[in-house]
Amino acid sequence: MPLQPFVDRRRNAGAPPNKLYVGRSKPDKPSICYNLLTTDYKTVKKMADEECQKHKTGDYAVPVNQEAFSCRVLIPARINFKCEKAKK
Repeated sequence: MPLQPFVDRRRNAGAPPNKLYVGRSKPDKPSICYNLLTTDYKTVKKMADEECQKHKTGDYAVPVNQEAFSCRVLIPARINFKCEKAKK
């Protein structure tokens, strides 16, 4: 499906360590680009939760803010999250 949501983080091959990754997403602050018409919030939230768990920066993601027209033309929306640890 061409309008799949994605994590805004990609590897910059051959770059020095401080510029190894490009994109707004960080291990503790996932940023997901998606299309409001084709992707529901539950899917985006699940992707953000998985990023937190994959990088071991938290147990779940909490939305911080949403932006419009900040990703690609057909995938214009972005939600920025922050990772949180579950309270025990």
